[in-house]
Amino acid sequence: MNQKITIREVSKDEIWMNHNRIRLLEDQVFHIVACGEQTSEMAYTYLDIFDRMLSGSSKPVSYLVDLNQAGKNSSEARRVWKQIGDRAQTHRIALFGLHPVAEVLACFVIGISNEQKMRFFRNETAAMNWLRKEPVSRKQ
Repeated sequence: MNQKITIREVSKDEIWMNHNRIRLLEDQVFHIVACGEQTSEMAYTYLDIFDRMLSGSSKPVSYLVDLNQAGKNSSEARRVWKQIGDRAQTHRIALFGLHPVAEVLACFVIGISNEQKMRFFRNETAAMNWLRKEPVSRKQ
């Protein structure tokens, strides 16, 4: 399915992809507001946006994902999030939302991740507190 994706650069630290919003916060945290169905095309666009916004930085990065307005994720979109989680540069991914679909989406994504770098939270405050913990040591 080819979906038309419109990208709007609001600032050097904020990009909107259709109704989804991506903002890079000062402490190397991507704050993502996912709106509607998350297709494979959108997932790959997220990857491109993340890479462009980081522009070669090797600092650890975390992802704070608001699922309150999210719809379902395609299976390919879930695999892309697993790929993001598996990156050496990824510190943690915190998903949160009170929308009934949010927890189901999070369980699918977390279920395919092998590491404990991804968790679901009921609210943004708890999610952000967990993200701000020190980076976990990685086995070489």
